[in-house]
Amino acid sequence: MDTIRSQIRFHRCFSLSRQSSIAARSHVVMKAVTFNIVALVVVLLLFEVGARVSITYNPDYYMGIKTSASCIHYPYGEICLNTEGYPDDEFDLAVSKPRVGYFGDSVCFGAGAGRGYRVTDSLKAHYKDYAHFNFSLLGSNVLSEPTVQKIRNVTGKYKLSYVVYLMNLNDIPPLVDEVKALAATSQSARIENTHRNGFWMVDIKRLFKPIDDLLRGKSYLYTFTRNKVKERLTVAGYEASGYKAIELFPSANREVFSYAAHKINVLAQDLRSQGAKLIVVLLPYEMQVSAHAADVYRRLHIHWEPGFETDSAQRVIVSDLHPDVRVFDAYYAFDGQRDKATAGEYFVYDKGDKIDWNHPNRAGHRLIAEYLIKLKILP
Repeated sequence: MDTIRSQIRFHRCFSLSRQSSIAARSHVVMKAVTFNIVALVVVLLLFEVGARVSITYNPDYYMGIKTSASCIHYPYGEICLNTEGYPDDEFDLAVSKPRVGYFGDSVCFGAGAGRGYRVTDSLKAHYKDYAHFNFSLLGSNVLSEPTVQKIRNVTGKYKLSYVVYLMNLNDIPPLVDEVKALAATSQSARIENTHRNGFWMVDIKRLFKPIDDLLRGKSYLYTFTRNKVKERLTVAGYEASGYKAIELFPSANREVFSYAAHKINVLAQDLRSQGAKLIVVLLPYEMQVSAHAADVYRRLHIHWEPGFETDSAQRVIVSDLHPDVRVFDAYYAFDGQRDKATAGEYFVYDKGDKIDWNHPNRAGHRLIAEYLIKLKILP
């Protein structure tokens, strides 16, 4: 019996000793983990301070702050949304004037210019015999089938007489999705293999969107890191959307350009059946309208095919559009400026957290509007 009791005492002491040893080790591990977490936070805070001191651009240039229930203030100006969610004044649906609807992405929205300084605002001020509605589709792939269908629906709902599509060249790359699907259906290996580009980048961009929405512009360190990653991807030939920047190489991607023109032709035909006329405004990139800007982007290792600087991409689109589609090439709005304009004179350059050659600033919007008025975009 004494032997049994001794064994029980021994096991108890061993168990207590073991538990004490485990607790001691756990305490050491917790201290180490806590120390490393605190050290990491301190290091990140130091980097955050360093980023706020060293960054020369505005990290929240493209990020807006709500100033009222309907208005958003951006560093470049204010954009106000009406009760229907569009970046415009309240629509007067009782007006008897012919109605003009403007469609497009960020340029139509006014990124880089702000309310009152957009092409659409200038046309509204000049053509007073028309009712002007801005239906900017910010963040949408304008030529994707769901968005094209939305344009058809909006045209009917608001009884538009004219639909003005402000077409940015980066509206073209997202069409590789549809081209790839058509290629698979038609078993056209050449198109399928040529345009299988960028899909993984698009998926990664979607995956990180919640984090991006939370930290972009708020954390300078995150924004700085994001900018450096995007710079590398831009140099590697990717769009901000995640797709390959195929619009910089129109000859090598003629099938996708032709498909974009085909979609515009079909849309024009559908709108005619609704009693509306389609007008397309082709918007240029900065390296096309400024030799100085082109040199700047070359030094950043941005590449494009020979001829792109002199309007080759727009000319490919125009050549495939139906004669009934009225088209205005805003490249020519900058005639006489190419050898004089510096980088950032007519476009947003080095203002925010990305390399940006496709957003005209207020001066760029003004030149484009003056060009369209001169050519009488509306009868």
